[in-house]
Formats: sequence, C-alpha cells, structure tokens
Amino acid sequence: MNIEELITFVTLANTKNFRLTSEQLFCSPSTISARIQTLEQELGEKLFERNNKSVRITDSGSIFYPYAKEMLVLWNKGKENISTGSQFRKHITISAPASIWTSETLSIVQTLMEANRSTAYHLVAYHSIEVLERLANNTIDFGLTLQKSWHPDLECVELRSSSSLFLVASPSISLPTDFLLTPDTIQHVPFCFVKQNKLVDFWFENNYKCNSYYLSAENMPIFIQLLLNGLGIGFLPERCALPYLKSGQLVSYPYMFSDTLPQETIYGVYHKGNLSKIADILQAFNCIKNN
Repeated sequence: MNIEELITFVTLANTKNFRLTSEQLFCSPSTISARIQTLEQELGEKLFERNNKSVRITDSGSIFYPYAKEMLVLWNKGKENISTGSQFRKHITISAPASIWTSETLSIVQTLMEANRSTAYHLVAYHSIEVLERLANNTIDFGLTLQKSWHPDLECVELRSSSSLFLVASPSISLPTDFLLTPDTIQHVPFCFVKQNKLVDFWFENNYKCNSYYLSAENMPIFIQLLLNGLGIGFLPERCALPYLKSGQLVSYPYMFSDTLPQETIYGVYHKGNLSKIADILQAFNCIKNN
C-alpha cells in the first residue's frame, strides 16, 4: 500500500467517477483502475462495485474510507512537520467550524504567534463533529466546537454561551421599514438558509415551518458572501454579524420567536494527554469568555 493508492481511493470514493478522479489526479483512467485493483488485492476486499455507467463504494470500502482519510492527514502532517522542523520547536494544529474563524479568534492566534516565534501553527476548518473525531484520534491539537464532547480522552471547556442571532441583509435589499420576519412573511422575501447547529436549526424549523429556500449555502463563509452581495436575507450568529453591522455592510431586522432562541455554546476541546502542549492556547482562548 502506498500513498498514491490511498489518495486515489479517497478521491474516487468522493467523486464516484473514474474520469473525474483521473482529471483531479492528472493521470489516466487505466492508472486509477490499476491503483484501486492493487489496493483491493492488498486488503483482500472489493472496495468498489463498478460498471460502464456508475461506481459504488462497497461496505468494505465504506469501512476503510475514514481510516484512509486519517492516514492521509497523518502523512501530510508528518511532511509538514519535517519541512518546518529545523525552524520550529513545536507544531500546533487548531481546528474549528468555519463560522468560528472570525476576526476575534484569528486575532487570538495572531497574539499566540507573536508570543511564540518558535511554534508553527496550522489552522483548519471542520464541522464540530469532525473536529471532535480528529481530536480523539490525536490528529489535531486543539479545537473550538459548537458541540460538547463526552469522550473519555477529551477535555471540554465551556468558553462562551450566547443566544444572540441577527436577521441581516445588505442595505441594497429593499424591505419595508416596519418589516418583521414571521412564518408568513418569510414566504415573500428572498430568504437564505445555512445550517448553524442542531439547536438553532430545530428552533428555526419548529417556528417558521419553512422547508424550501430561495437560496441556501453549504457553509458560513459562502453564506456571508451571499448576504453581502445583496442576494437575500438570513440569520447570522452574533460573532459573525457584528463586524458587518458595525461597518454598515449589513443591517438587521426584527423577527418573531427571538425570546425562545436556544443558547449556543462554544467549547475549547483538547486531548487530555496534550495539556502541557496546548496550555498557552487554552489560556489565550479563555479570554473570549469575557468578551
């Protein structure tokens, strides 16, 4: 088993298409097929069912997939650490959902960098569940999540709780001055949707009874750009909305059911065996409790 076979397997599992996989990896479809066949022979299991029209990952392939992804993460992390090893004494990977990587959290990282010139930092964005999985596997060092962990090997510290959610839009969108978002008016405006966290998503679905949207986004950075470009109106958590409200790039509107908003909590999470390694990071992020 080699790294090219693992990369090919993960890419094909994602694309489910030999042609797209060959284009992404800059090699011929026959090379892709040969690598998969070699990997299947080494594992003694069929990883894909394929015919002339489609590719389907097998049960064995699905079991192997997360392990292959983690092996690639470790491979890349090892390469990175080797390449910077002569310059830095410590390498730290910090991960959080994209919506948490705001100017506030990035300024904390900047402060850490200035105080620790011999440490190399690697920042990545994953959903909360994936952050917790990678922390448990010890492939990242510190995580900020919107979900509490009960894993016995992880320490979970509550950093901030807030129930503030802003309904925002670009000033270029024309709405009545007395506009109020309700289960009725949401049907008549260009409402944009992005998943936030389970509690907020349940609150929205339960109150607004809306299951189709004018526009939806896969993640928060894309969603914010849609709003800034005047393509719709939507909800942003306070940590994301405030910079744009202060600058005038977005304006806020009232909405029903604001008094029943659930608390959103940001947690700092780390592997218990890594406390000495990330103690300064935990201390630095503790400051957001009081902000």
